[in-house]
Amino acid sequence: MTIDGMPAYLSYVSRSQINLQAPNDATIGPVSVVVTTANGSATSTATLAQFAPSLLLLDATHVAGIIPRSNGSGAYGGGTYDIIGPTGTSLGYSTVAAKAGNIVELFGTGFGPTNPAVAAGQVFSGAAPTINPVQLLINDVYVDPMFRFVRAWVVWPPPRAQSSRYNRARM
Repeated sequence: MTIDGMPAYLSYVSRSQINLQAPNDATIGPVSVVVTTANGSATSTATLAQFAPSLLLLDATHVAGIIPRSNGSGAYGGGTYDIIGPTGTSLGYSTVAAKAGNIVELFGTGFGPTNPAVAAGQVFSGAAPTINPVQLLINDVYVDPMFRFVRAWVVWPPPRAQSSRYNRARM
């Protein structure tokens, strides 16, 4: 698969869905997208933008995030965190509702360039803050995050790459 003539970095492919990371590209606006399979190629157009903020979701409703637990009480990571969701196991695994006073880490994509720059499709280790500020709208209240950066570690279950209709980030 290519975007603007450059290879895209695939993370998931099925008959009806492709999840990918777009290549580094300074182009802003319409670009060619080519999907190639054993049966041939299909071409379309997509719009590249510097920003395309979106929160990742665990399912069609629940934003992907964690509550860090410094006291070791979390259900995951040797007690270091809980996954945010309705309290219980209704998602098929243990989740906990965030409460007033909790620090939460939400997972998103498309927040723009970082410093240092993080190359698309490359293994990354460390943390890289976004260059531009990020503000969240949660239940109609604007929230300025304490930190905003690319971070290299994995949470299970992996968040599904779906855009949230219920919460949004703005640049």
